Amino acid sequence: MYKTIAELALTAAAFAAPARAQTWENPLLISGATYSNFQNGCNYPTQTLLMDNGIFLIQAPAVIYRVNQFSLPPKYIAKPWHLTLQPFNPVDLSLWVCRTRSGSVVSNCVDASDNMDNQPEFVTVPSTMGSYYVVVTGGVMGQSPTCGNFSLSGYRG
Repeated sequence: MYKTIAELALTAAAFAAPARAQTWENPLLISGATYSNFQNGCNYPTQTLLMDNGIFLIQAPAVIYRVNQFSLPPKYIAKPWHLTLQPFNPVDLSLWVCRTRSGSVVSNCVDASDNMDNQPEFVTVPSTMGSYYVVVTGGVMGQSPTCGNFSLSGYRG
């Protein structure tokens, strides 16, 4: 059968399903009562984004998340999400919460945070019904590096 563990690993890799790419049409979903996710933004393609109706031009990798806020009375009332972004290497990342996107223009931003290198970023996704994009990116004012390791965590409350 398999002579070595390496042969087994190569065979498994050959038949594994391809990874599902994260895109605007297929963002990472934030759901549940709490959320925690670790990413390396450098693993994502560089995008040109006009954030907040074109006020900020960003050319950097972007990690896209989505929050769907629902309110189904009487048992469930939507609660806001409180999110924290923590970078792990010298990189100045920004965190955005926006309602709409058309092409490279991201608009109706309801919250954003852009501190200095390695500083945590804090935003709130409102409890108002609808879908929200949560965007993690760098390069807001042309600074570099534009990507790096980070964790995004949060809770409803």
